[in-house]
Amino acid sequence: MNLPIQYKDENKYKLAITVFISPKEISKEEIEKLEKRYKKKFDSKYLNEGWSLLMIDPLPDYDNPHYFHKIGKCTRKELVQLIPSSFWEEYNEYEFVFPNGDLVKDYLSY
Repeated sequence: MNLPIQYKDENKYKLAITVFISPKEISKEEIEKLEKRYKKKFDSKYLNEGWSLLMIDPLPDYDNPHYFHKIGKCTRKELVQLIPSSFWEEYNEYEFVFPNGDLVKDYLSY
């Protein structure tokens, strides 16, 4: 990870990336197949409108990345607003950094 020079301890920094999954038209038949396969009601908005995803590196007590998502194309700021305050409280010893070196917390609105 390319961290700005002022960051000394790389172990306290976790990478955050954003991704946009582009829309895809989906038919009623395809929706029915998905609902049958996953045995639950399927929200086709994610496919019809696309969706934005914020992923944060796995943390020590959690084996998988943390994911935050929203329907449609969203900005970093919109995605960062989805992170609950409990996440910030629990992982307050870490800094979360985008690949360009921007800090995730700089996108918070208080």
